[in-house]
Amino acid sequence: MKVIIQKKIILDENPDCPLFIPYKRDCKYLQNLLGDQLYIELDKIPNEDLEKNIHASPKLVYMKLRNCLKPVIFCSLPADFNDKKSMYLGKKVTDIISKFHYNKFYYIPFEDILQRSDDSYTCKFIEGIFYGLYTFSKYKKEGKERKLTELYTITENTNITDFFNNKFSELQILFKYLNLARDLTNEPSNIINPESFSLFIKNNSQKNVNIDIWDEKQIENKKLNLIAAVGKGSPNKQKFIIMTYKGEPAESGYICLIGKGVTFDTGGTNLKPTGSIETMKSDMAGAAISYALINLIAEMQLKINLTVLLPLVENIIGTNSYKPGDIYTSYSGKNVEILNTDAEGRLILADSLSYGIKNGASIIIDIATLTGAIVVTFGSFCAGYFTNSELLSEVFSKCIDKTKEDFFRLPLIEDYRERIKGKNADLQNVANQRREAGAIIAAIFLEEFVDGKPWIHLDIAGPAYLEEEHPLYGSGGTAYGFRSLYEFVISTYGIINKN
Repeated sequence: MKVIIQKKIILDENPDCPLFIPYKRDCKYLQNLLGDQLYIELDKIPNEDLEKNIHASPKLVYMKLRNCLKPVIFCSLPADFNDKKSMYLGKKVTDIISKFHYNKFYYIPFEDILQRSDDSYTCKFIEGIFYGLYTFSKYKKEGKERKLTELYTITENTNITDFFNNKFSELQILFKYLNLARDLTNEPSNIINPESFSLFIKNNSQKNVNIDIWDEKQIENKKLNLIAAVGKGSPNKQKFIIMTYKGEPAESGYICLIGKGVTFDTGGTNLKPTGSIETMKSDMAGAAISYALINLIAEMQLKINLTVLLPLVENIIGTNSYKPGDIYTSYSGKNVEILNTDAEGRLILADSLSYGIKNGASIIIDIATLTGAIVVTFGSFCAGYFTNSELLSEVFSKCIDKTKEDFFRLPLIEDYRERIKGKNADLQNVANQRREAGAIIAAIFLEEFVDGKPWIHLDIAGPAYLEEEHPLYGSGGTAYGFRSLYEFVISTYGIINKN
């Protein structure tokens, strides 16, 4: 997308190009930007039409200017307008632009209308545009890609000009990788399995990212027995991928990020019922996000040391599938009894967490579509997180406040720890009280493998893949948490350096 910055609109230029105006009556500055003729025509809009737009819902109208019809998208700005509404508005405007087959438009920045000196509304508006441009239609013969080739910004605000000159390119790169994570999550499991995903990562990563891919024999030899167990039943054999980026070679501290990579989850021997199994191609969303994130950081050459661990498995029924009652010795040395094969994500994460801790991670993060219980708690549009560190919680809270992704913290209730103590082994992978606190029980299980290191667990099972249309993320794979995780990795690496 090319950005052209102008101080005033020239009506004779691009007569078919829509003009998006966040409208405010009696705004003399707006009159200066638009010119008298257009401003007078806008002022003729009936009050009731503006009142219908109190929720910042854009409306396309055609105005007769200089004997031709000019497409104008207008909306009034509610008194409680904020960053999040600005982002949603970007998506809505993009939907209108795409519906009427325009590929460029004029934009009057909110900051100009509201006489603000920052650029936060424009930044969020552009993020909303990027969300609105995403499509996944590669398997549709008549699928059309949404394109926005030019954005004409009408402003005299130097802060907005600085945003487009300095920050806009970073946003473009960020959404390139966010959309890559969405694409991978949307791919069917006959395309993305542990083997093909590994090859994709090997062939589509930044050159300054070191990649080590372990096959099933290496996984067994390294005693990652929980990962080996989950993948036993599939002909698409398990992989364990170690991706390393050293943006500060002289520093020894690093962040370890783990992404759950179950490329399809039938539930294993504890087979999922119809209604729960259809979208399980998305059970590798955490791995897709983690893979995309390290490549984003590497392309931007940030001074960060980051290791990404990707346990990739298919959890399906086969002649060699693991079963309820089986006991395996984890990488940490703790023995785990399997009570439910559909609680597989915590098993592959447990070995990965132990591996990250043993190899010197300063801070450890995991992101996973882990539990249906988190969806019961928060629904499809929100995610949960757990941490053993108040400092990490404080930092993450600031990150989600910036990105406007909805995450809420849940507690690691100590009294529930007894529920995962096994009768026949050190631990069992689910509690006997099956309907209680499922997301908390899963997080407590994971905490058994972090050895007291600062750790945060993001359970994105609800919003990672949406069947219901979301006003910002649409449907399908969303890469939910990608932007917050990006901010969090940058912020927490700063903590490592200070300590």
